[in-house]
Amino acid sequence: NELVKYQFYYNTTKGKALKFRYIEEYNKTYDEEVLNHDEIKDIEFVKNNDVAIYPICCSSSYFSFSEELRFVKDLALKLDKENIKLYVRPYPLAPYNDVAALKEIENVKVGIGNKLIDGLEVFDISHMLHKYLIIKHAKYVINLGTTFVFDAALVHSKCKIIQLKIDMKTYGDLGAYTSGTHITNYLHVSSTQDFI
Repeated sequence: NELVKYQFYYNTTKGKALKFRYIEEYNKTYDEEVLNHDEIKDIEFVKNNDVAIYPICCSSSYFSFSEELRFVKDLALKLDKENIKLYVRPYPLAPYNDVAALKEIENVKVGIGNKLIDGLEVFDISHMLHKYLIIKHAKYVINLGTTFVFDAALVHSKCKIIQLKIDMKTYGDLGAYTSGTHITNYLHVSSTQDFI
């Protein structure tokens, strides 16, 4: 059991994943009145374009951010050739400098992300509805190593999920991170694509 092996939890019980409760609720009904102007504008961009969402895995506060910037540049170039807009969802609670660095990449729309007030905005109803609606209206979600892909799988939409594998030779620590045990066990499935 991985909870015992990696987290040292010995007394566990199975339950419903509360993290995804918002999706179950929004798949039934939602009220867009809770969205602010920036969130509406962001969702309109996704609605009105062929968009692939890429959720950022790393942050300059931790590791591999420079490699991920390089990956995003490469991904943006490939998608631009297919007339697909790359919408990047910043790492939750990412420093502003990360967002600024992403905004400098050509052919990338950086989503509004978190406001970094106190970190609790990730539980805000408008934040969750925004996340739900960008997934609902996107053409693709492209994932390397985030749980965002689980959210995307549960939203009732026509969005296609593309799980990518990258190598360590090209993307260094980012390649190592996205080859970790949990990612290879739970995200790398038979339809996983190599990014070359």
